[in-house]
Amino acid sequence: MRRLGLMITLFMTLCMWLNADELTVTLEFTGVKINGGDVYIAIHDSAEAFKNDQPVRRFRLEAASATVSVETQLAEGYYRVSAFQDENGNGRLDTGLFGIPREPFGISNYGGRGIPGNFEKLKLWIGQGAELPAQLPAEKVIVNLSYYR
Repeated sequence: MRRLGLMITLFMTLCMWLNADELTVTLEFTGVKINGGDVYIAIHDSAEAFKNDQPVRRFRLEAASATVSVETQLAEGYYRVSAFQDENGNGRLDTGLFGIPREPFGISNYGGRGIPGNFEKLKLWIGQGAELPAQLPAEKVIVNLSYYR
């Protein structure tokens, strides 16, 4: 019985230690069509995870207002945040010729024009300090949803 109590205590301590390095990050999505379909969000932490569609977090938010947000815990590092509004309710981003999105979408660090690019081009730093001087630490990420232009 003592061993079980000790193991539980060690497990709880380990869990708290692992989560201690995580930051609370607010993800805010603007340009949402009210009642225009749910907003699907994926957060990837590497180029390989993005390529294999293995996000570290997924969310599905109701489009109750023009701006929707969610808070999540993320460890310090690089991430790519992608979102789309599912206008027809089929659970996926519909695309047309050449893979051009037919529904509103948004990606971190994407200006909304041209081909979005890969993980490296659109990643952002989540953390207390930036690794490079040109980077700003992000505790709030704002992504605008719009149609492809």
